[in-house]
Parts: sequence; C-alpha cells; structure tokens
Amino acid sequence: MERKIVFAFDGRRQPDPYQGRDDITKLISESEKYGFEVVCTYDDGLFCEGGDYRSVARRIEEEGPDWVVYSEEYLKTIEDCEILVIMYNGVNKKLLERAKKLKYIAVMRSGLENVDIEECKKRGIKVSNCPGKVSEPVSEMACAMILDVMRNVAGVNKNWKPGDGFRAVESSKLSCETTIGIVGFGIIGKKVAKKLSGFDFHFIAYDPYAKEEDAKKLGVKLVSLEELMSTSDIITIHARLLPATENLIDEKEIAVMKPTAYLVNTARAGLVNEEALIQALKDKRIKGAALDVFKEEPLPDDHVLHQLDNVVLTPHMAGNAGDVMLLSVKMMMEEIVRYMKNEKLESQIV
Repeated sequence: MERKIVFAFDGRRQPDPYQGRDDITKLISESEKYGFEVVCTYDDGLFCEGGDYRSVARRIEEEGPDWVVYSEEYLKTIEDCEILVIMYNGVNKKLLERAKKLKYIAVMRSGLENVDIEECKKRGIKVSNCPGKVSEPVSEMACAMILDVMRNVAGVNKNWKPGDGFRAVESSKLSCETTIGIVGFGIIGKKVAKKLSGFDFHFIAYDPYAKEEDAKKLGVKLVSLEELMSTSDIITIHARLLPATENLIDEKEIAVMKPTAYLVNTARAGLVNEEALIQALKDKRIKGAALDVFKEEPLPDDHVLHQLDNVVLTPHMAGNAGDVMLLSVKMMMEEIVRYMKNEKLESQIV
C-alpha cells in the first residue's frame, strides 16, 4: 500500500484509547478498503514542557500550536502519510515541513486552535473537524442546569438541614413565566431550545450569524445582546470562544441583568468576565449562576465561588457523557471515507 493514514493519539493516554474497542477498530479499518495503510501511534508533543492533559489542552486552545515540540519518532511516522487524524495534538509549521506527503488533516473535535490553519492553506492541505461532537451531552447539561436554577433544586438541597421539616421555601417561577436567553445560536444553542420546547418557556437568542428562519422554526426570537441580557430570566451561554468573543459577557452586560436572573455557562469560561460575575453574585445583584467552566481549572478548593450560596458548580463535565470516543471516530471516518472516494467534504474548513 502506497497511501498511508495515521491516527495519532495525543500522548500519555496509555494504553491507547482504541485498545479492546473492536467497534472502533472496525471503523478505522475501513481505510484499508481504499488502499490505505493504517498506522496508530501517539504524539507526546503536547507534554513537551510537562503538565497534565487538561492544562496542556487548555494551553493549546489559548496559545495555538507553535510551542509544541515533537519527538523524532513521531515525525518519522507522519512524514510519509497522506492523512493525519488527531484530537488535541498540535500541528505547526515544524510538523508540516516534515510531512511532505500530507494532504488532509482530520480533527476529531470542533475546535481547530491546535492546527496552524494558515500554514495548511499555503500548502494546500485540507482540514476538517467534527462540529457538534459533544452537542448532545452539553445541551442536555445546559437544560439540566436551567431547570435546576429555575426551581432552585441544588440550593434547597444544600440548605435543607435535618430537623427543618417541610419548611417554606421561596416560590419560583413557572416555565410560562420564564424567558430563556440563548447566547450563541449554533448547534448547541439550537438543541437547547429544541430540548426545552416541551415546556412553556419564552425563548430569545443573540447570535449575529444566526438566520431568522432557523430561529422561527424553534420558536425563538433573535434580539440584540443588550436586550437579551436585560430581559432574560435565565441566560445560557453557547458561543464559541474566539478573540472577538472573549469577555462577551462583561461588566456592562452583567450590570443590566435582572436582579432575579440566573446565568448558566457550559461553554467556555473566557466568554464571561469571571471577576465581574463573582462581584455581582457577592453583591446579590443577580439571583445566581450555574457554572461548569472556570478561568482556573480545576477550580481550587479555596476559590471564592465555593464560598457563595447562590451558585451551582460542576467540574467541567458537560461534554463527558455517552461514548464520545466512538462518536468522534464515527463522525470523522464518515468524512475520511468521503475524502478517499473523492467526494465533497461536509465539514471542511480549509
């Protein structure tokens, strides 16, 4: 076989994540039908300066791949491959200079911060991703948090002590009295609206790229960010973290929230000014927040958020449900087979 596809595991995941997974092995072996040699290897480049998996994954999302240093063994493995399949692995100019035969990079996640897209463009290398890979578990988590804060389930559980009996608790709103504001009306934002459509919520959304017809189909009204922040009872964040969206929810946006409003974030911590949010929670200027993502992760035990009584906190677990590995490989292999059959790629970025 002259053509070669390399599946590169982002190092220190040992044993390899496909070991003992006949369902996944069967999927990737599809490549052989199209004349490709299949090679599975691992790339420890993310850990060239130490750190755990979460910290290096976060670093490459924030800084890009230029800092990554590869082992000579890995570079030799990929220098004659046509297709490279990765997750968080870095792809920078140094790697591309060695991978002379590389024509296609398949990224098994929605983000592409770990790939030097401009260098790929210059070299005519195709790049595709897996948009919405974790949209199902993340949207479910967002819905769970929305319903939790609406009825204050976690708060009552936290404060209800033995001997209290069936004491009176603060009355909460019904769904028909509640406006849900969705910031970011992409795959996940749409799924949140669809999943909650069985309730009687009123839905509004902010997304400068959303289409009016898509919103109308789900009973959602598109509005400005200012209107959403000032009129929503529960605000749920589903935008993508980019330089242009960093601190999208800043001090000014938080200041116009209703004093009875909640903020839910299962997306990225950088979308919200965490310091401004904490101050608003401390001052009781908003009712509360449900957060799955934080500026510093893992969240330190002595962090101020742990001391507040108007927050629901979870350890960045929204996307951790179901067989994500199988789903990732299945989505990516469908795209890879399209490439091998010279068909149009559905999620091609470059």
